[in-house]
Amino acid sequence: LYSPSIAPSQFRPPPQRHPTMLTTRSTPGFQTTTGVPNGIGTEVLLIDPMLATGGSATGAAQVLKQAGVQSLRFVCLVAAPEGIQMFHRHHPEVPIYTAAIDRQLNDKGYILPGLGDAGDRLFGT
Repeated sequence: LYSPSIAPSQFRPPPQRHPTMLTTRSTPGFQTTTGVPNGIGTEVLLIDPMLATGGSATGAAQVLKQAGVQSLRFVCLVAAPEGIQMFHRHHPEVPIYTAAIDRQLNDKGYILPGLGDAGDRLFGT
């Protein structure tokens, strides 16, 4: 399981990232590697709870493509139309699989009606 080091941009693309840093999850914790890990594979699911503005997803897809990924799919629970448009503007060949498409983003870049902050829900903050 690899995670590109990307910070959400909230309508300020491009998202901030560490150009060649990927975090790999291993037991018992997280370990940071520099450069592209060996064996990343060519079939990759890019998974994020939400696709809001599309900035982070677009950046993550670019990192994975630069790492040599040839077959990429994006999977999320909830997406906003604006995020789908942004992602497909940059990566039209990458399919998006989502459980729901909500109506829009608000002025802060949050999905409406949405789920709240996914990070807060995952980590209880």
